[in-house]
Amino acid sequence: MDQTDLITAKRPWLLWLSVAANALILPLLRLAEHFSGPCGDGLCDFFFVWAILLLCLFFAFVLAVAGLLRRERPLWIVLCHVPLLGVVAVLVGL
Repeated sequence: MDQTDLITAKRPWLLWLSVAANALILPLLRLAEHFSGPCGDGLCDFFFVWAILLLCLFFAFVLAVAGLLRRERPLWIVLCHVPLLGVVAVLVGL
């Protein structure tokens, strides 16, 4: 390994932003539930909620990959996604 890789380790901004994108799923779903009105069949916000979920996951994935490609350190930040996604899966009912 070259010494310049160790010296030029980038600050982990993109990795932390990817964790924040995962953490935003629950507040955004709560806001969607709060502002939804009554609906006859219960599917009025179905696609909107799935769009929120998939967009947050997409941005979290893109930011995490970009952070890893930039060689941001420490790498344990990527492991913060696991408990967050576990909580989201349990609360959403997946």
